[in-house]
Amino acid sequence: MRPLHRVTVTNTLRLAIRTLARMAILVCLIEQGTPGACLAQPPAAPRSISLAGQWRFLLDQRDRGVVDRVWQSRLPDSIALPGSTDLGRYGAPGRPTPPFRRPARLVEYVGPAWYQRDITIPYAWRRRRITLFLERCHWETRLWVDGREMGSRDSLSVPHVYDITSAATPGRHRLTIRVDNRIKHDIGEWASAISEETQTNWNGIIGRIELRSTARVWIEEVRTYPDLSANVVRVRSRVGNITGRRVRVALTHTLREGTGEAVLA
Repeated sequence: MRPLHRVTVTNTLRLAIRTLARMAILVCLIEQGTPGACLAQPPAAPRSISLAGQWRFLLDQRDRGVVDRVWQSRLPDSIALPGSTDLGRYGAPGRPTPPFRRPARLVEYVGPAWYQRDITIPYAWRRRRITLFLERCHWETRLWVDGREMGSRDSLSVPHVYDITSAATPGRHRLTIRVDNRIKHDIGEWASAISEETQTNWNGIIGRIELRSTARVWIEEVRTYPDLSANVVRVRSRVGNITGRRVRVALTHTLREGTGEAVLA
């Protein structure tokens, strides 16, 4: 994959205070050489492909999966994602629960588990940036595309996003994800993310699971900094670029009322 370049652009827009609390921002990006192109326009193929459904599965109770390179083989069991080992009934029988103390669990499991499925990258995505979007993972994930490891993520608060452009050529590929719900950071035994008294320490991915496609020049981030006293909002944008060359981009920020009516552009 070509080197990633990011450009930060800061614009200041003046607007009436009454619209500030209800504004929405639509940002369009125009890559040099494609006049009038905007990310809001649909590409030739779908921008995302849901991976919800049945996945192949392996409960790695002895933590041997990495040593045994299980991503090179077809996993033996099956599980539904979005979901968890609890929902799939994988693990040890749940411990007895004192009345009103904590949620009862039919099964419990702490350790690594492997999730695998085959995907097909559309030919129309051959010149696009491709990411794997994993929402509500618990806890650490590691990803392999075919036999190539793509990295790891360990956030409990934001989706795990992997850029797989360099490995996701058009055609069929195998995704293998290792999810490990052992404690990765000391957040306290009563933290709601892991406590048995709240959501429990489950293993799985229970949000959206998608392949996503964007242009090779894309908007990485948009932040707004309103100043009510000056009737000003500063918009700070970060643009990613994997074209391998310098490009000029034009950013258009549109402020809208709650009704959808444009207030300022």
